[in-house]
Amino acid sequence: MFHILLKTLITYFALMAVIRLMGKRQLGEMQVSELIAAFLISEIASAPITNHNFSIPSAIASMLIILLLEIILPTLTMKVPCVKKLLDGTPSYLIYNGHLRQRNVKKSRMTIDELSAAIRAQGIGDISKVQYAILETNGTISVFPYKRESPLTSEDINIKVTEEGIAHNIIVDTKVNTSELDEIKMNRAELERILLSQNIQISDIYLMTVDDNGRTNIIKKKSSKEKAGK
Repeated sequence: MFHILLKTLITYFALMAVIRLMGKRQLGEMQVSELIAAFLISEIASAPITNHNFSIPSAIASMLIILLLEIILPTLTMKVPCVKKLLDGTPSYLIYNGHLRQRNVKKSRMTIDELSAAIRAQGIGDISKVQYAILETNGTISVFPYKRESPLTSEDINIKVTEEGIAHNIIVDTKVNTSELDEIKMNRAELERILLSQNIQISDIYLMTVDDNGRTNIIKKKSSKEKAGK
């Protein structure tokens, strides 16, 4: 029993290390080669646990070989276009300048219902409002409506706006996120001055955010009585 537990832990952390080295990608964003690598690694990682003839060193060596391929192949595809086309394929126009390319839809093994669903997922209810729909090499569909169907922007109506950027989570559940502090170039002393000006302690904060313009938003942590009453 202990032997199985040890093998499981070693395999788990080895797999985690390999996946981290491969980089963060959602399944829907993976290229074909990355998807194959992910499947192979998961199979190899489980082999030492289910098959006693397959050792942990062998599993780690196999995972490292796949990792090496994942490092070499992207470099090769950047330098040799024909290799990129062979491994990743090319984007396919499903709708081009408002015209539905039926042949490409059929070639992509996609039904009109599936294409319509993908368009609706982009907030467009009518396929006739789409100027371009492109099936990307990672399996996602990029949809571009006609300009006349797009919402008006501040640029369209000549309104000057101030970009807020994003809100950074500086304090989460009474814990200061130092990496986010570094991102917005704020030190601990500045943070404490902001809290002092609002007469609040770090221990009282559930969430504090600061956007790129320095605007803050603070949500206080509920007391046990408040939680009970919701």
